[in-house]
Amino acid sequence: MDFVVPKDINPRFQHISIEQLGKQFNELPVWLQETVKEVQLLDYRNPQDEYWEKTYGIKNFTSFATGGTGTITFYKNRKKISDSYLLEVLAHESGHNLDRNLGRVSNTKKWKDAATKDYKVSGDAYVSSYATRAKSYVEDFADSISGYCTDTEFFKKTYPNRSKIIEEIVRNQEKQKSR
Repeated sequence: MDFVVPKDINPRFQHISIEQLGKQFNELPVWLQETVKEVQLLDYRNPQDEYWEKTYGIKNFTSFATGGTGTITFYKNRKKISDSYLLEVLAHESGHNLDRNLGRVSNTKKWKDAATKDYKVSGDAYVSSYATRAKSYVEDFADSISGYCTDTEFFKKTYPNRSKIIEEIVRNQEKQKSR
């Protein structure tokens, strides 16, 4: 896995350091770390923000980070980022990588049925306000991975059906690795 930072990055617009990033990346479970080939730190806005604003219907949408292709890219930010938030974002974006690697679990009937069953437990159709605003099972899956990784017991209790799917994925990832 590589960290990529332009030599002329403007520190006024990128407040994540390689040291902070590396420390939090190492806190991810190995099965998520393995979905990441490269992490980029940039000092400009995501050129696709206008597309995501239209797609998700979120006015003035601004990406903090993106993932899904094996790369996690962090975009322009203007304030110090806490370690706990950085870990959540790394898990979320790695979740997009995992989802894509597995053929979009987020779009399966199995995932949507689990979300419907969890709604009866938690009262939430999606696991986060972001996924709710975006009305997106893709974001729900990524936020589920993040929630599962950063507060496993709470997530399992609140979203038991999605947790079962994630645990199945983890078991399958570990089986493949041991072959």
